[in-house]
Amino acid sequence: MPSIIPPPLTALSTFRQGISETRCLLRVLEAYNKLGIPTGDLPNGNVNPVLLLEKERIGAIFQEIRENAKIEVTTGLLPIPIGAAVIPPLLPFEGVII
Repeated sequence: MPSIIPPPLTALSTFRQGISETRCLLRVLEAYNKLGIPTGDLPNGNVNPVLLLEKERIGAIFQEIRENAKIEVTTGLLPIPIGAAVIPPLLPFEGVII
């Protein structure tokens, strides 16, 4: 049986910031630090190539999400009014992240 998200939580979700490439990179760097993997510049002063690799990897993942992500939702048991339209109950809906 699908879980029902309480309407107050759904309403509060509009205040969330959403995902961020920068925050994602910072979390990866924090994990590297916890594991003892160096994240600073190399001894010769060059930028650590691991940081560049992670930045590019995260950027590619986010680009893929922006360009090709797909969301499928099935409405609950009651019709849902959306502006002038009404989505009938249990009708699959597909969309993209904008």
